[in-house]
Amino acid sequence: MNYFAFQKVFSNEHLIPIQFLPLMGISLDRRRLVEWQKAGKIERIANNWYWFEENQPNESDLFSLSNKIYSPSYISLETALSYYGMIPEQTFTIQSVSTRKPKLLTWRNHHFVWQSIQNRLFFDYQLILLGKFQVGIASPEKALLDLLYLRKDLRTRADIESLRLNEDFMKTNFKWEKVHRLLIIMGNKTINQTFEHVEELYRD
Repeated sequence: MNYFAFQKVFSNEHLIPIQFLPLMGISLDRRRLVEWQKAGKIERIANNWYWFEENQPNESDLFSLSNKIYSPSYISLETALSYYGMIPEQTFTIQSVSTRKPKLLTWRNHHFVWQSIQNRLFFDYQLILLGKFQVGIASPEKALLDLLYLRKDLRTRADIESLRLNEDFMKTNFKWEKVHRLLIIMGNKTINQTFEHVEELYRD
């Protein structure tokens, strides 16, 4: 297969999953990948995942990439909170949670972080259409609980205030009763106690 034929196969995809080529009935000599990298046509992001060098990634690309190259995982923590407008800061690190071991990746000055949670806590994420990709992202409620679970420095009322959660969102869009159901499933006394500060600050 020459480069132009290869490029045509993935004309609608920026992210190239080399490991799936056999399932697509495509045979490719791996030496071509090395040649195309040297020629500046493609670049390797991670094992078995490549990118057309001419393309510039946008938010949907980065979120989809995070889901796919380290699976199972979903977008959560500050990245999800920022996406929903729950915190004022724009996050430049794509943060996800996974049932696998923690992982860090830097590509094109984009930083990806996958933090590890137990299998029983890997739930309440949804698939949303972002651009042309289906992206797995935590619900607003689970993104906050994931943050409280993984951030040991968020335990006091002052710690919660430092997050500067969007009051309008917390009063109108945040599903308080749902959170209490999630807390029962999580069964973590420390998170329950920490979440009490969230309610004191933001629940009517």
